[in-house]
Amino acid sequence: MPFLPRDLEEKPTPEIVRELYDWNQRYWSLQVALDTILKSLILEQHVVLHADTNNPERTNRLEPERVTLGEGPRTIDVVSALYASPPVIGLTWTGKGTRSVAKTDDLEIALNELMDQLNPPGDSPRWRQRLQMIALGREAALFLPGHSYWWDVPRKNEAETDEDWLKRYEEWQHKAPIPILWRDLPVESTFPPSFGSVNDLALSTIQTTWYELKDIFSAGELGDALPQEQEKRFEPVTLGIYANRHWIAYTLLAGEKSGVYGRRSYEDKLLRVIEHKLKTCPIRIMPGRTSAWREPGQFWKSILHDVRAQIPQLDRRASEASTASRISVMPWLKAWLNKGGDENSAGGARIRKMFQGDVVDLDIGDASGEGREDIQAIFIPPFGRENVELMNMQRDTIRDMTGAYEALTGQVIAASMPAWSLNQITEHAKSRHKELTTAVVAAELDHAEMLLRCVEAFGERIVLYRHDEKGGSITLEPDDLTDWVPVLKAEYRLSTPTNEIAMIQTAVQMMQAIDQQNLPLDMFWVMEKFLNIEQPYKMFKDAEVTRFLRSPKMAAWREKLLLEEAEVELAEDEFVTAQEFEQRYAGKLPPQMEQFARQRLGNEAVGAGIAQSPYSRSPGGPQPENVAT
Repeated sequence: MPFLPRDLEEKPTPEIVRELYDWNQRYWSLQVALDTILKSLILEQHVVLHADTNNPERTNRLEPERVTLGEGPRTIDVVSALYASPPVIGLTWTGKGTRSVAKTDDLEIALNELMDQLNPPGDSPRWRQRLQMIALGREAALFLPGHSYWWDVPRKNEAETDEDWLKRYEEWQHKAPIPILWRDLPVESTFPPSFGSVNDLALSTIQTTWYELKDIFSAGELGDALPQEQEKRFEPVTLGIYANRHWIAYTLLAGEKSGVYGRRSYEDKLLRVIEHKLKTCPIRIMPGRTSAWREPGQFWKSILHDVRAQIPQLDRRASEASTASRISVMPWLKAWLNKGGDENSAGGARIRKMFQGDVVDLDIGDASGEGREDIQAIFIPPFGRENVELMNMQRDTIRDMTGAYEALTGQVIAASMPAWSLNQITEHAKSRHKELTTAVVAAELDHAEMLLRCVEAFGERIVLYRHDEKGGSITLEPDDLTDWVPVLKAEYRLSTPTNEIAMIQTAVQMMQAIDQQNLPLDMFWVMEKFLNIEQPYKMFKDAEVTRFLRSPKMAAWREKLLLEEAEVELAEDEFVTAQEFEQRYAGKLPPQMEQFARQRLGNEAVGAGIAQSPYSRSPGGPQPENVAT
């Protein structure tokens, strides 16, 4: 039965959720089968064919060896490393009037802080989604305000003060620091009814446990569905998350039908239906690389999509080479033994008991050589030569088709290349992944927009960071986010390895040639192209400031300033005598400063003696306890 067209804001029921589940099982079956194949290649669980070298009918049997070269996970690792850093997201005002630069900066800081806190190291949904996009051609995520997901999010009551609510909120933060949900979903079980409704309606099925469900739903919501026996709570359960533009519903999907014969049906349990107020579907399915055929199993393209048949063949040749290598260690043998024409005689028994590669006791025969026994290898083939050639050819083909070139891994061969050659390879790799790069940027902008929608739907201030009780906090106010749109703040550059020293040398040589030969080239262009400096004019101004600070005029001014500071310090230190100065500072100050200090101490001593000052620094003048009479 096909999935009937629905109102995209219709409140879901268990029947509607089951109807979409059954439809997705049929409509996306080819896509699910393809995802299963791709995951097996990435996890090294795919089938590797081999020759039947262990057939019981063979005289010389070899146990076939299974060898995988890891080309699938290697490709994913190499390509994903290009996107290790996320794009820099900013905000632009689309409402009436203008907003100050300070206001824009504050909101951008708060938005990026929110995204960072929702993606902690080691448990980042953004990174898992990036791997999904590369490996399976798309990513899936769920964005919700906290009260639409966790049952115990503290909401402020009308009669509650800000201090009381903040206390409850901080206690809840120990479990979930921000009341916003950003959760990656399994793409192989998250689908819309069709490609055209990808942003309007979707269903995601998750294999989870009862213990996780207890964290999301209250005991009243789970009701009788929660097993009373503790051991049964470890059993897997299927949670269906159904979402459209207006509603989100959580349903426990039964694994099999129940009831009497002829009236059997699935006893699904609707746990919660809530209005999310996001004005769009909170289940986001963002494409990566795509094809021209908008069909299940053809449209979303994994980075391994075009080489999914070559990788098993590559591993097959490696397995054959590994199995064949045992023939060179233990080759087929031929033997001349004295068995007297009887298969059961000593010679035949010795053949059956002999181990290949072992030492065998043979009869050397008589003096004339008559009756001499011998064992020789029939043929020792060259070790897997054809297999190795095929492996190299297939491996080069796979890396060329996926864009996961050897130079991107920083291997010795790539490290020995000239800088311009390595840079050319990395630039070619960037162009090969241009479509994927565009998809990553689009997904990141969509993430930022969904987070802004979640903050507005939550309806209360979200404290991201608090310096002290008097202020200085990073917060997000729902009313401040209206008419702000996420934008890409700077060009998104892939993280590619480059020989920085060689590139700097090349850039310096080019700029010297431009200056000396008056070439019609811009030095700022050289700085952008070869040194990856995004703001060359700012770098130029900083260099001018540094050059001025190192100039002779600046050095003289700093020296004068140091001397003046030393004079002030000596004037304040009324208890430093010339003898103490010799002991503490002689030889430890710059020559000019030391000469100035000696002169200063000497002048003060002479002046004090002439004036008969009782506070003279030199013992030559009269002192209070030794006044002349």
